[in-house]
Amino acid sequence: MQPEHRTSVGDTTVYPTTITDTGALSVSSGAKTGRVPKEKRIVYDETTKDTIWWGDVNIPQEPIGYERNKTRAIDCINTAARIFVIDGYAGWDPKYRKRARIICTRPYHAIFMKQMLMRDTESRLQDQFSTGPDFTVINAGEYPSDPLTEGVTSKSSISVNFTQREMTILGTQYAGEMKKGIFGVMHYYMP
Repeated sequence: MQPEHRTSVGDTTVYPTTITDTGALSVSSGAKTGRVPKEKRIVYDETTKDTIWWGDVNIPQEPIGYERNKTRAIDCINTAARIFVIDGYAGWDPKYRKRARIICTRPYHAIFMKQMLMRDTESRLQDQFSTGPDFTVINAGEYPSDPLTEGVTSKSSISVNFTQREMTILGTQYAGEMKKGIFGVMHYYMP
């Protein structure tokens, strides 16, 4: 196996993806090896105030807290040596599916979501996404969230904004956050 080299971004260690001597992809998501559901927030606004079942699972966040998380995520992505953008569909049926765009800096996140989302030919994707996605995930998981931000309680934060049709991920490199996030988005829209 190739030696593991770690780098730091802010307070977070970034673990590279490596190829083992058998050819398998080996990935470390760092300290978070699973989802952090207690750190997930949904923006409480006119779109969601009467459509979300608020409580221990669906925790509200003020729009200003989301905007600060989004700014922090974009700042992280803007400093990355390389970014990956994956376009695909959440859901198979064209009548119900949503066009999802994933923006991330780790190749394994891009590969993971490329496998999770329904794909199409490049020309059809370009045509279908010419007006933009239905939902965008901004994954800057290598960069910690700021616990002083409104609605944030740790260095990990997943924030969903249904009005802006976006989700930001900070402070966790676990790829399943993107999948579960899109799954939750589909649950919101499908009923």
